[in-house]
Amino acid sequence: HLWVEGVEVAMSVWRLALSVLVWATICAPCVFTCRWVVYAGPPIPARDILLDCDHSLVNQSYLPPCVPDVQSSPLYNPVLCKLRNHGSNADGWGVGIFEGRTPVVFKSPNALATGPDEVDPEFLRLMSNGTESDIIMGHVRAASLGTVSVHNAHPFNFGGVVLWQHNGGISSFQEKKAVLAPKLPKEIAAMIKGQTDSEFAGAVFCSHLPGFPKRTEFSEQEMEIAMKATLLSLASAGGDIMCTDTASSLNFVAAVGKTIVATRYRSTPEEDPPSLYITHHWPPNAEHEDFESLVISSEPLTSGDVWKRLPKDSMLTFTVGKGAPAEVVCLSRGCRLDRAARCAVLQEIGQCSNPAVCQDLQY
Repeated sequence: HLWVEGVEVAMSVWRLALSVLVWATICAPCVFTCRWVVYAGPPIPARDILLDCDHSLVNQSYLPPCVPDVQSSPLYNPVLCKLRNHGSNADGWGVGIFEGRTPVVFKSPNALATGPDEVDPEFLRLMSNGTESDIIMGHVRAASLGTVSVHNAHPFNFGGVVLWQHNGGISSFQEKKAVLAPKLPKEIAAMIKGQTDSEFAGAVFCSHLPGFPKRTEFSEQEMEIAMKATLLSLASAGGDIMCTDTASSLNFVAAVGKTIVATRYRSTPEEDPPSLYITHHWPPNAEHEDFESLVISSEPLTSGDVWKRLPKDSMLTFTVGKGAPAEVVCLSRGCRLDRAARCAVLQEIGQCSNPAVCQDLQY
């Protein structure tokens, strides 16, 4: 058994080294904070999404970012792209899955990887144990607020009901926390174990779920309303004047049961958030007749044109087993102005097959 496990680990390291050579040559040197990925669909091994991809979360933890198509955004600014964020995501990692409707997390304060031959052994052991789920979250952290610790690593488990993770940062966080913290129900505030703005944002989201934590099941609409309320709370608390200095990047994803809701959002109309891509084509080399699975990732996990960049200020909802594509809505004028990205997403979710027509459609 130990010999087989050792062979599997060695093969994983070899695949990582090979993929580094490929992706380091094709990815643009544009840097974004943290990285996360989420899968929703029929149960698969966690390693399929987090380790064995050409450009897995392991690679994303230390390689220069691969962010295709960001320059096509009407708000693209290469200077802000390079200045705003980190080039390394070595301040902890985490994996979240569901066992039935109960979320389970595995987290570490260690760097996930510092090179193709330097992957955290704890992560490799986790990936080799056959862990499967219909919803899988993975995250690598670039610390901004809070120490490097297990409690500050993502994803966060709220009450054995909600899984939550974040890429970005909340401006004027201490001021906003002072306004919002007294409004949190005591049982939700007690679930906060770390110091990050990200975990606090998750608590705010939970506070907008009606009846949480006594209620443990929520409709898509209830989760969407809670997410919108969270964005509004974090953007407006403490008198955020929405200028460049105080803008927040709020790339969130929450999972409850079989449903996920995710955002790509920045609280100023003049700037893009960190990148986020989606695909219904998973695995990417298979034939797909329906919309049974969805992957959302800070960077494409594979090469090819199956990955579509979400436009700025989008919210996406998807439920496993529903047999329907993701629902995507624009939350601002900035989203509607990114016509090329909107068109690509509309085609990906099956709402438009004609690119010429897609340019004029709204969501």
